Amino acid sequence: MHTIEIKQPLGYQVEIITEKTDIFKARKILSTRKQHRYTSAIRNDGKVEMKRHILICPYCGERTPAYPRFFSNTNDYKPINKIDIKDWSTCQLSLFEPFQTLIFFNKPIENNELVCPRCIKDIKLSNKTRKTTYTNNKHLLTITAEIVDVFDILHLKWISKPLLDISFSNSETVKFYESVTFNFRKGSVYLKLYDNTNNTYAISDITNKPETWCNGDLFDSLTASRINQRAFKRFFIENYGSSLPFTKKELTLEKYILLTRFIGYPRSFYNAIPFNEDSGRIDGSFKRIAKNLHKAENVPHLYEKSMLPKYKSIKKIFFENPGLLFYTNECLILWELVQDVNFYRKLINCETNYEILSELLLYPNMLNYYKDYAAIKGIKKLIDNLEKKLYETNHYAISYHAMSYQAKLILQKRWKTENKKQRDVIPHEYEQFEFFNTTDLLQPIRYSIPMHKVSEKIKPCIIGGYYFTWLYSKHDYSSVGRSLDNCLINWKRYQRPVIAIYKNSKAVGAIEVNIEQHYIEQAYTEKNKDIPNDGPLGKAYYKWKQRYDFKEYDFIF
Repeated sequence: MHTIEIKQPLGYQVEIITEKTDIFKARKILSTRKQHRYTSAIRNDGKVEMKRHILICPYCGERTPAYPRFFSNTNDYKPINKIDIKDWSTCQLSLFEPFQTLIFFNKPIENNELVCPRCIKDIKLSNKTRKTTYTNNKHLLTITAEIVDVFDILHLKWISKPLLDISFSNSETVKFYESVTFNFRKGSVYLKLYDNTNNTYAISDITNKPETWCNGDLFDSLTASRINQRAFKRFFIENYGSSLPFTKKELTLEKYILLTRFIGYPRSFYNAIPFNEDSGRIDGSFKRIAKNLHKAENVPHLYEKSMLPKYKSIKKIFFENPGLLFYTNECLILWELVQDVNFYRKLINCETNYEILSELLLYPNMLNYYKDYAAIKGIKKLIDNLEKKLYETNHYAISYHAMSYQAKLILQKRWKTENKKQRDVIPHEYEQFEFFNTTDLLQPIRYSIPMHKVSEKIKPCIIGGYYFTWLYSKHDYSSVGRSLDNCLINWKRYQRPVIAIYKNSKAVGAIEVNIEQHYIEQAYTEKNKDIPNDGPLGKAYYKWKQRYDFKEYDFIF
């Protein structure tokens, strides 16, 4: 068992730094813009002692000059011009005028409530600390944080039931703790509230409901404190057993929970996890297979155990894309329909494969249409339609299932006699179907699927504190759409890919890009507001466009 303790300050600290130098170097420094980062300077013969005040954020550790102008628009600082600095630093003393040895540049911040310019957290002066304990015990990682203000317990959102048996009357002697345990053997994560007398007040398994853990002392420690983030990642990797498939900026608590549930997979697997579209949860349809897919090393055994075809070329597709195993039953249904290795390989490896499988799971009666149409038109024609006109084909399949027996016979007769050049399976009125929301008509319930193939040349990057990255899955699009309150919630695979802009793990903007012609279709912040030209976000966006040579075009409708 391996345990460490980290004490995190709960308020900012002000550090006073004294720099001693000769008078010539001091004059060179204080005659530039660097002057606004100093509090005062005092001359003693040929030596100068310069003083700075530095504010240290308790969360991110950012060291910021402790003067009002660095935290707000208030600016009491008035620069001392070069001539006055030169007169002050002159080596020759006047016999007629008293010499001023001390000069002031800035007044340091006193006991103010501030917002850290880096992590955007509210901070105030405090000498209190919070102790966070990390314990590695075989396949368990437990992180515990002491609750400093006991009344914060009442606001913990992961606790769904009222805490009737808890008392705050002895808060001076009874200490309360919140802990999270990552069980790498079982692939589960749970939260616990208890005290130093071993009384447990609440336990919650958040493996399939990570969104409920969104506040509290422990949450703040692991999301806002840089020193705790580093310790957490180090301990997590020790248990995980290999490097993590996500970048540092992508590693939210939700991702850590996901990595505990599914261990050892490539990045693409996590894009294929069939979350319910409006949450980070996996519903009962996938409960059993999700448990079996806990570790990537189980994939060969799961495949051999299934009734899927054992051809090497088919196996290779599943081993390289293990997310397909979430839809094992649907893959088997399609194999029984196709019964041809080449056609099946084409179908299961096509660009729309996850949409085909998820929609077949939601609407199993579409199989009746697939069978009847393939029997008359051929399996090749059906696969072509599923690849090129998926939304229209499946909408047509749902309508077909609702038809009467006689209506189906009439339609089947039409398939047999129609001229292929004049008429296809998709009626003329459906040809422009994508211009209205076919997936909304088709799917009142949707599962997350991998979205667009993105450009490898446009790498995720950090500019001016903003993180620019591709959205990879339907779950990503829905999450950003909810944060920005815009149309990304209902984004479709056939629409153009989108790059999201994050600040401190929160989405603040989105950019729709045309990869082929290398221009930006649209770029918006919350509620489809334009990204401002000025301000930190606008400047970061401009630098990002310059880096990848993207142009913006105005469209007139």
